Order: sequence, then structure tokens, then C-alpha cells
Amino acid sequence: IFFRRGDTKAAINEAQLALASTPGHVGAISILTEIYRSQDPERALAVIRDGIERQTHDATLKLLEASVLEEKGDLSGAADVYKDLIAEYPENLFYYYRTVKFYEQRGLIDEAEKLLVEIVKSKPEDYELKLWLAEFLANQRDLPLAATTLRNFIDKQPNVYELRSALGKVYRAMGQDDDALAVYQEI
Repeated sequence: IFFRRGDTKAAINEAQLALASTPGHVGAISILTEIYRSQDPERALAVIRDGIERQTHDATLKLLEASVLEEKGDLSGAADVYKDLIAEYPENLFYYYRTVKFYEQRGLIDEAEKLLVEIVKSKPEDYELKLWLAEFLANQRDLPLAATTLRNFIDKQPNVYELRSALGKVYRAMGQDDDALAVYQEI
């Protein structure tokens, strides 16, 4: 409430009281980070990192750290935090998604594609990941590459009709209506 009212002094005081009673308190660290991030990003990072050391079971602080590093222009540091999140929570696709988006927003298309290929390889039966990779290729590379990739996936999982449907859409986007019709007839 103090923070929203613009009373940063009182907000800092309350956040520090919360941290004194509950070290690593995510809410208190978030408030302090918001107060410090624009004027003193190093101080904001110190607060976050202290919280991470005290309370390692919440990825929220690492996401906060990545956002401060991004704002500060430390893209390598932010990428490292995202990689740490993936290593720590390999089953949580949200962190992969955030990392891919991070790469895409910075024009690091090769890194994003490499990560997507790794995700698909690590979960070969998950067709939704394959659709994600195909969509990425269609948007960031080219449609023929997306079509070839989908065809390869279909060869390995011929009964996953979502892959075929996506291939039909890619063919339509390429103006290859006959090929799209053939795929739809296969379905």
C-alpha cells in the first residue's frame, strides 16, 4: 500500500520488517526490487540474490533477477539465469517458453531454435512441442523449412493428426493448395 501510494520510505521500512521476520519473503523482495531497480539496479540485484540464498524453493526471485539484468543490459547474465531455471526445473515448460521468448525478442534466433530443438529431442512423444518448433520455424525462418520439419515429425508419428493439420496450414500459407488438400485427405 505504501509503495502504491508513492511513500517509498515507508514501503522500504515495511519490506525490511517483513524480511527481518521472514528472510527471503518474496513479496518484500519484490517491493524493494521495484523501488531500487531504476535508480540502483545493483542494490536491487543484491536484495534478490540474498533472497535466493535464503529461500531457494521459489523461482519467482530468479525471474525477477532475470528481468533486472535485462533492464540493466546484462543479457548474458539474464540468459544464464534462464538456463539455471531450465536446469533446476526441467519439467516446467514455462521456463523454456520464457527463455525462447527472451532469445526471440533480442534477435537471437539461432539460440532460440537450438533450445527448441533440444526440448523436442528431450520429449520426443510430445507433439505440442513439435508444433511449437514448426510454428517458430515458419515465423522466424521460412515456411519450406517448417513444412520439411513437420513432414519428418509425421514420418515418426503418423497417427498424430495435429501434426498433419499443421502441415496442411503451412502448405496453404505457401500457396500449395494441392499439397494442403492431399494432407487433409490423408487425415
